[in-house]
Amino acid sequence: MPIAPPQMPRSLLLATDLGARCDRALERALDLARRWQAQLVVVSVLPPLEQHELSEELFGQADWGPSLGPLQYAQRRLQRDLGELAAGVEVSLRLEQGAVGPAIARVAQETGCGLVITGLARDAIFEQPRLGSTVTWLARHSEVPVLLVRNRAHQAYRSMVLANDHSAHCQHALHTALELFGEPLQLSLVHALELPRAGLLTTPYTQLEEQARRQAEQDGRSFLAGCRIDDALRQRTQLVSDDGEPARVVSRYARDHDSDLVVIGTHGRSTLSHLLLGSDAQRLLAQAQTDTLLVRRPAAATDKAE
Repeated sequence: MPIAPPQMPRSLLLATDLGARCDRALERALDLARRWQAQLVVVSVLPPLEQHELSEELFGQADWGPSLGPLQYAQRRLQRDLGELAAGVEVSLRLEQGAVGPAIARVAQETGCGLVITGLARDAIFEQPRLGSTVTWLARHSEVPVLLVRNRAHQAYRSMVLANDHSAHCQHALHTALELFGEPLQLSLVHALELPRAGLLTTPYTQLEEQARRQAEQDGRSFLAGCRIDDALRQRTQLVSDDGEPARVVSRYARDHDSDLVVIGTHGRSTLSHLLLGSDAQRLLAQAQTDTLLVRRPAAATDKAE
């Protein structure tokens, strides 16, 4: 059964820490907002006001008078960064304080955003936590998908890579990506083989690897048969498997094939289930050079599946 036409959100949320590397996330957010004719909610989360007040007490005022507070300074920077780039896009600016992840999730819920977009950076002025840790938090808790942007928005996403452990969670992630961005020209389902360590082998490694590859091929075809995608896309979908740690396998494949987007479900059956819940998350965020869509399956669906 073919998937329904793309469900374009009416509102998008751009989470920025005002750092330079979030400029690419801004470009992608504005591009999507124009394509989808959606409102763009730009959110920056600042440290608690008490930190700024303490700094003023310690260092006093400048000779030219009171300095700009963090809220006023952040407002100025956001307006400057948007400038003429936001022409034709309805933009709403939100400045929040407190824990970054919960603040972003709260604003996304309040404004009805269907996608959270962000980048990886840190602003020395505000000393915010790295958005890598925030993305990990959002992967666990966000009710909407999170798009982590690394590359410039030269074009729509034409090639997708699904980090696949053949679970319903990965199927949900794939369907979500296709609903958001439409069918790509190329879709690859990449699976990391799980083989025992050499010290535990009672069967020759080459034999075990061949068995694992055959099983992965079988599971991949069954997985693909259960996906709601058009037959034409099904025919041009590639099933890929390789031995190795999931983050390395997925990031290397995406890099070598110049993929536009990696799609990851944040829960699953295998070691991939921990991809965004532990050290694998930081390795993927550090290694991947491709935009990444993180999709958390709704709790009700997860409970039913399990």
